[in-house]
Amino acid sequence: MFKADDENCFELIQKGLVYLQSKEYSMAKLLFQQSVDLQPTPEGLTYLASMYSREEEFKLSIELCKQAILLDPSYGNPYNDIGTYLVQQHQLMESIEWFEKAKKALRYEDRNKPYLNLGRLYIRLSNVDEAKKEYESLLEFDPFNIEAQLILGDFVGKQFEKHNKYGIFSSN
Repeated sequence: MFKADDENCFELIQKGLVYLQSKEYSMAKLLFQQSVDLQPTPEGLTYLASMYSREEEFKLSIELCKQAILLDPSYGNPYNDIGTYLVQQHQLMESIEWFEKAKKALRYEDRNKPYLNLGRLYIRLSNVDEAKKEYESLLEFDPFNIEAQLILGDFVGKQFEKHNKYGIFSSN
């Protein structure tokens, strides 16, 4: 059963999300902060972290996400967010373990994000094989993901061009 504080926290988070969608970031941040002040929750801490990341306060954002993880290790969003904050700080290799943890989380609102982030990261690192694995894994549970379809289609097209250059495929 929820306590009154839990209900108020949820309401503050929901109001914050409305302001976030309206790109009224200062109001969203204020509401997320009020939610955390009333009762820290994994969701409130993670949303507050995202507000600080907009101000490039990555150290604080990562600390808030780690607090969220302590409250609920099964909540995937803060793992993924730490990975993105590390990427934004050019700590690419360090981000991989956080995206991997996000993929394994039991409770995740947008499960495709760590797969997309890892796929993009591996492309950036010129690791095509790992990128393909991430996009293929994503399509197993999100078969209509446009980005994964386009990227994998591009990989297939490049393989075709590579092999066709040597006369493997011919017309007539």
